[in-house]
Amino acid sequence: MKSFIIILLMACPLFGQVIKGPVTEAEYKLWGTMDSNQLSDYGNWMSYSVRYESGKDTLFVRHTKSLKSYAFAGGADGRFAKEDFFVCRGTDGGISWQNLKSGRQQTYTEISNYTIALEGSMLLLLKNGNGGGGDLLGIGADGKVVLTIPKVTLFSLSPDSNALACDSDGKLRVIDLKVLKTVVLVDEVARDYRQIAWQSNGSSFAYLTDGTVGYFSLSEKKEYKFDRNRFPNFPKEALVCGASVAELAVSDDGKRIFFGIKEKEPTVEPTGVQVWNTADKILYPARAALKDWTVRPKLGVWFPELQQFRMVTDAQFPYQQLLPGQEWALLCNPIFNEPQFNRDASIDYYLQNSTTGQSKLILQKFSDDQNKIGISGAGRFIAYFKDKQWWLYDVKSDTRRNLTSHTGQSFTEEKYDRSGEEKVSGIAGWTQDDKEVLVYDTYDIWLLRTDGSPAVRLTRGREEKTVYRLVPRNAYTSLRSSDSGVLHLNDGLLLEAVSDTKSGYFTWTAGKGLQKLVYESNRIGGIKRSLNGVIVYTKEHYHLSPQLVVQYNINKKKVLYQSNPQQKNYQWGFSKLITYENSKGKVLHGALFYPAGFDADKSYPMVVYIYERLSDFYNQYVNPSLLNGEGFNISNLTAQGYFVLLPDIAYEEGKTGQSALDCVTAAVDEVLANESVDPKRLGLFGHSFGGYETNFIITQTNKFVTAISGSGMADFISSYLAVGNKRPNGWRYEFNQSRMGVSLFDGFQKYLDNSPITFAKQIQTPVLLWSGDADGQVDYYQSIEFHLALRRLQKPNVLLLYEGEDHVLMKREHQVDLTHRTQEWFDYYLKGGVKPDWLMPDRL
Repeated sequence: MKSFIIILLMACPLFGQVIKGPVTEAEYKLWGTMDSNQLSDYGNWMSYSVRYESGKDTLFVRHTKSLKSYAFAGGADGRFAKEDFFVCRGTDGGISWQNLKSGRQQTYTEISNYTIALEGSMLLLLKNGNGGGGDLLGIGADGKVVLTIPKVTLFSLSPDSNALACDSDGKLRVIDLKVLKTVVLVDEVARDYRQIAWQSNGSSFAYLTDGTVGYFSLSEKKEYKFDRNRFPNFPKEALVCGASVAELAVSDDGKRIFFGIKEKEPTVEPTGVQVWNTADKILYPARAALKDWTVRPKLGVWFPELQQFRMVTDAQFPYQQLLPGQEWALLCNPIFNEPQFNRDASIDYYLQNSTTGQSKLILQKFSDDQNKIGISGAGRFIAYFKDKQWWLYDVKSDTRRNLTSHTGQSFTEEKYDRSGEEKVSGIAGWTQDDKEVLVYDTYDIWLLRTDGSPAVRLTRGREEKTVYRLVPRNAYTSLRSSDSGVLHLNDGLLLEAVSDTKSGYFTWTAGKGLQKLVYESNRIGGIKRSLNGVIVYTKEHYHLSPQLVVQYNINKKKVLYQSNPQQKNYQWGFSKLITYENSKGKVLHGALFYPAGFDADKSYPMVVYIYERLSDFYNQYVNPSLLNGEGFNISNLTAQGYFVLLPDIAYEEGKTGQSALDCVTAAVDEVLANESVDPKRLGLFGHSFGGYETNFIITQTNKFVTAISGSGMADFISSYLAVGNKRPNGWRYEFNQSRMGVSLFDGFQKYLDNSPITFAKQIQTPVLLWSGDADGQVDYYQSIEFHLALRRLQKPNVLLLYEGEDHVLMKREHQVDLTHRTQEWFDYYLKGGVKPDWLMPDRL
């Protein structure tokens, strides 16, 4: 793979620079998307990539002070090794090892896998093999090959990256990378090795071969092999396997080996008859897919020294999560409390001793919401949210403690307004030795002490209407750490802050509290932080294409990279946050985008895009593009002379459609009273739940000249009684987004009153419908129903069905097609454009 050096020069401004006007479709291809990747350990280098729809992507590495840069065409999977080396993969399968200080580059071809060892001092490359494995190469900092191991198919680094376990010609060995020699040959017999897993301290590892499991203790230099024939409790006709739900693992103490077991699936003779019984726990399609839970791999545990084995999961408890330390496992059966009528049943959680197999029920009929339960970093506690409080369960003492009753604070999400149970924002993390757990309320972060001492609110977001959230360590640094999930309060915390108009980052320390890093009226995100305090983050607004900014302190910062610099050559729109009230007096916001080249003396058409709450998008940059999975693009529309409005909607349970109508019309009226928008040229656009809202709104008002509705519901009754993803669809109405709050049979009139199909006769608005005929979220027959109703009523309507597409269009040709058609539809109805051929009726 070739690379080249770029020296960024500060160009002088061009006098008399000509603005070309709004961007056109032919120029969309000039726009790229920047991705922030990694900051080197001491903040001298930053990697980022720029992706184009043409596929001509480039990975860059730039010095944060001199701006010296390296570019890797088609580069991906880039990583820093120490401070002066960078490695990445090319489009041809090769690997580039770049010396950032000297500029020297080595390229290695036909590489199937790579990793960095010895804390960045060595690059390990596995070359492609021809069935028998390839050479594993160790590359030193000077680019020279210092280690060659032939015929390798599998390798794994120890946790400290100083040792390597690998097979060579089918024989498993351990190599000390510091001295570059084999220290242990595990087995003289050649085997087909599939997986390797290290003990957390690196003193042993387990391996998976074709059909069995082995364990090797480095301290004892002793190998143990699992023999299924010695254990009558090993499931008959089952196979040892590697699976994401039952991973190969060694316990922290090295005494237990966990691995996956795949049972034989039962043979079912086809009868040609499906039996659906209302007393069944789950619907027939889901039951048939489970095959008595045999399709899900189970977890077994083996005690090599004791030569004992037992199953951790089985058909009774098919789901598990090992607690840190692996002494305990949390078990459940997600369908035990079926049948019920929410999307998922409540859960009975059992705690199992992984050594004895004894289990006890610790939470009964508990919420299936994973934000309401969390396991401590050392595995001593389980925190859970119940009865509007955070509780703590002590695993060892089998006792419970309420952590929040004395605070007087609600920890539910106040902005969540769907039907069903209240939501929480969850757990931020646990401190060292499980002394504290940090949890969120709607705005703030609370420190709850596990010994029952008074809670402490770390932030003051509620007063400022600012939401503070913890930035996890692995999100801002690439450094490996054995306790990366543990919070060290003495080192401080990195927090993200977001309000209605601002965003940014703060640090929190016990001594100083909150200290601002960056917080401004732009969208700030993607922070990376080095060991010496250098930070890099992205900055954007609708009128500002994303920048990469490096900051050394609060007063010293600069732009490291400006994406899409060509934007300055074109007229571009801008945005603002509007405020309005619905008929209930609730204050809401909306994101309003102005046409490119806006002239206050002119009158413009406007497209209103709706869903639930969308005002957060007001400061997000949007590339113009034809590749839109919903056919909607803000920048396309503003470039074509449209205002675009994204209003927030607040809901009243049982009045879902009416709430959308109320809030959307209030937002539109606010814009009409203050902006140069032509009230006779308003368009409405919605997809999914927004498609439903669009369908409903046009049955109640003629405010909109035209509308486009994608994958939307039309009939609450038929949709309630449909099957989606092997589940009854009614949960969406009783417990979730459709916000009915009651069953169809306890609120039949509500369902009628919120169904667009009920009022189809009142529609005067031409509407374009579209859906994918493989939609797993909203049955495309909802669109067909609406189309047939409008056809019978002789209302103007066109339905587009995209073959093989799901809820959002994924095929490029379909994305382009839909984008063109939505554009032509709005141009025809809102601008008086030419009627496209596809709107003409057939002439059969």
